[in-house]
Amino acid sequence: MTAPIARTEAGTTLAVRVGDSYLSPTWAIVVDGAGIDIGDGWTVRAQARTSTGRLRIDWSDDDEHGTAVLTGTAQVAVGTTTVTTSTLRLYLTAAFSAELRSETLRFDVELNHPTYGPLGDPYRVTVVSGFVSVTPDVTEVGP
Repeated sequence: MTAPIARTEAGTTLAVRVGDSYLSPTWAIVVDGAGIDIGDGWTVRAQARTSTGRLRIDWSDDDEHGTAVLTGTAQVAVGTTTVTTSTLRLYLTAAFSAELRSETLRFDVELNHPTYGPLGDPYRVTVVSGFVSVTPDVTEVGP
């Protein structure tokens, strides 16, 4: 097996409004020009933290607290070939985002596999990183 290309989508900004549901862009994961199946032993971890390192959002809880990592599949062009691969999206419920305050957070999304390293060792790679910009919502529920 070869390890995923450690190329990251850096500088991504996720714009979350307090009290709104949020669904990130879809990211397709390609391994050395080939698609992967996230269900084949991979785990996904994604977190957002303050500049001091305080954890504010943990998508890795898998829907436990109003957050989720959603996976799917897509066909993606890689050079002159089309491959089928796993995709990732991050989701926040409206109830979860209502508890956030206006701030800018740092986030990343990591893929982990227990034996995918070149020596059969655990392998971890950051595939997306950037910022979460949390802004207040203007329209309120009620009068």
